[in-house]
Formats: sequence, structure tokens, C-alpha cells
Amino acid sequence: MNRNIRKSSTFAAVTVAAFLATASVAFACVTFKGKVEVIGQDGSTTAVGSGNQHAYCSTGRPATAAAGHPGQNITIKVSPQACNDPGAGGTSLDRLPLGTYEVRYNNRSSYAFDGTSYVMVPLSGCFFPANEPTTSKIGTFNIPDGSGTATWTGPLNPVNPAGVPAYSVPGTASNICVGNPVGPIDPLDTGGPPGILAPFELLAI
Repeated sequence: MNRNIRKSSTFAAVTVAAFLATASVAFACVTFKGKVEVIGQDGSTTAVGSGNQHAYCSTGRPATAAAGHPGQNITIKVSPQACNDPGAGGTSLDRLPLGTYEVRYNNRSSYAFDGTSYVMVPLSGCFFPANEPTTSKIGTFNIPDGSGTATWTGPLNPVNPAGVPAYSVPGTASNICVGNPVGPIDPLDTGGPPGILAPFELLAI
């Protein structure tokens, strides 16, 4: 093979790999927008994003965890919600924009209750590439317009690609996540594509 062709091929491969790695890392971060309510058979939670990277509004941190058993239906409702925190996103960041959103579940301990709210363990999000072995996609839904409003209902199945549920112990919760892997990313966003995450307590059958 011509030496120049080999160099070009190698450069192209490295460039593509670098792009894919960058894309994966970028979606490890999610810009929390709007309000999400997660309703399980045994409990519900509400969280409000600040329009910033992996950041809840100070008045919208999840004080409870949604709860249910594997295979049971859960309902997710998203809607606009303003946040008055200093540095919070403006009107363009108070809701999830139109697009197709994935509902994912990370079957590992992802939150700990601090006495007031559930605090997420760093790097435990459903879209972080390293969590792929414990994360499953359980559904999708569309926001067809600029309303930022949608409702999805479906079973919590599968809870883990490996098929072994990681049941929560008191004061901890796993992660249930909404996100749009392909954007769009608002120029004012401080993080990756839009979405929001919430705690879910998986109960033993």
C-alpha cells in the first residue's frame, strides 16, 4: 500500500475515533431543563432543572424517590418550570425542547438521601458511557412542539441488560433518566443535550 494512503487512512481513523469519543463524553453531561414527575406504583418524585449542567433548581431538588417493582408500569410527565436561582437558564431553558427523548434506567445505586433531598452520586447518570453495562433503554417519547410538555407510561423493563436487579436499600435510589441523545443543544446551555434525571427506588418483589 502507498505510504501516503496508509497515513491518510490512519489519520481518518484517528479523527473518527476522536469524534466519537468526544460525542460520548459530551452526552455524559445533561442540561437539566423543565420539570419531571416520575410516578411509580409505590411512590413518586418531582425534580426541577435549573437549565444548567446536571443541576437541579434549589427549590426543585427531589425530596422523595419514585418507587416500584421490576416490570411494573411507571409514568413520566415533563413540563415547563421556571427557576429563579442566580445563573439559572432563561426562558429558552425552562423546558425540554421539541425532539425524541429516551427513557433510561441505571440499575445501580445512584442517589443518597441527605435528610432533605436525594443527592446524585457523581458519574452515575444513565447517559455516562461507563454505565452502559448497567443501563437499559425502557422507552421513548416525543415532544412535538415548543410546549415542553409530554407524558410517557410504560413498564420498568428491562431493569438491567444483565437481568439482575439491584434492589435499593433505605436511603438510596437508582437513576431514571430522560434525555435526547442527538440534541439540540441551545447556545446558552452549559452542559450537553437536554434532559433531566430523577431517583427511583427499586423494590424487591
